[in-house]
Amino acid sequence: MKAWKIVGPAALITMTLAASSAARANAYGMGRSATWAARAVARTNAGSQRASAGVARRAGATSATDYYNQGLRKLKRGDYKGAVAAFTQAIVLKPDFVHAYYARGVAYEDLNDYKTAIVDYTQAIKLDPNYADAYYNRGFDESSLNQYQDAIADYTQDLRLRPRHAYGYDNRGLVYFDLGEYQAALADENRAIAVDPKDYYAYETRGRVYIALKTYRAAIADFTREIELNPTGYFGYYDRGIAESAMALGEYRAAIADYTQAIRINPTFAPAYANRANSHDHLGEYAQGEADATRAIHLDPTLANPYIVRSNERLHLKDYPGAITDATKALSLKPNAADAAAAYGNRAEARDALGERQNALADEDQAILLNPQLANAWYHRGLIRAELGNKQGAIADLTRAMQLYSEQGDFGGYMNARTALRKLGG
Repeated sequence: MKAWKIVGPAALITMTLAASSAARANAYGMGRSATWAARAVARTNAGSQRASAGVARRAGATSATDYYNQGLRKLKRGDYKGAVAAFTQAIVLKPDFVHAYYARGVAYEDLNDYKTAIVDYTQAIKLDPNYADAYYNRGFDESSLNQYQDAIADYTQDLRLRPRHAYGYDNRGLVYFDLGEYQAALADENRAIAVDPKDYYAYETRGRVYIALKTYRAAIADFTREIELNPTGYFGYYDRGIAESAMALGEYRAAIADYTQAIRINPTFAPAYANRANSHDHLGEYAQGEADATRAIHLDPTLANPYIVRSNERLHLKDYPGAITDATKALSLKPNAADAAAAYGNRAEARDALGERQNALADEDQAILLNPQLANAWYHRGLIRAELGNKQGAIADLTRAMQLYSEQGDFGGYMNARTALRKLGG
């Protein structure tokens, strides 16, 4: 049976918490407010003389302050384990050394040991309940561990102590964003920008909120401002490409240009290749799409999305065994429901093209179960049912496909389903 309309690649890879608050800091090579070590040094040096007061020191002995300063130097050099050891020695000699707890938390953080960092920040807060940086950093670690409500509480406490801390608003907005509380996120990012109009992180986050709210022009404006403020960062180009692709008519050429620029800046960023492949697909450039998806898979074989995109390109290129292999691999990586539905749909198309209609029917059943709004799955299942002689089932499926295509503004899909329905006398 002829495949009339390909199910289509998976949804674009967008950035959630995994690639926002934590990974974003790593991607830009920056820490939570500035470079972590620099922030620790700036914050702790401010009180280092006070902190050393009252520390007993024998002639020739190493004091708590000496160990603390050693730790700061190691932190600046990136020797995080050495910094932990030095700060620990400072704490042994002076158990109420609040800045040493804070700085050791920073070191643990840079070792990605968020749970232990939280313990140290908590101790710093016990010793100094007005330690704003400790609340802020603890909030970051909590958000990295998906402890969202705790993170919101800590960012709120930070903002109570310093109401003009732009990064506090930005990071709290990120948490609201990942919770799907978009209006709260938008309010926080607006505050961050009001406090610091050059905070490109806030434009990035607000742009993502606008994408979630489907106000794509506003998103593009924010990502453009982010790029102006941080032209060497790749997320601005990447996110702007997502917004351009999501426009009603799809600005795919512009999206390809932005994904290409993101790749120039970071040639190992697999999602940019996958999303560029998606844009090539929409333009009918299937060989280019297949090449980009293959590159994404090479860079990160744990991502399901590039396999789904490549399965779609291989369908268009009539490489049906390859499409089945890719869709099956994508499903083994346990993608989200929408992407899994696309994988089942693509595999169904390939199996149908090879005459495996019962297997194709089973795959379309799974696609519809996972994503009942996937009009193409209803359409293709209707065609398969018609081929198998289930006329009533085919009419029901094609009727549902027409309804969904109409609701989703897909005129071409609507006309395909209508034509197929009329051939069945429906």
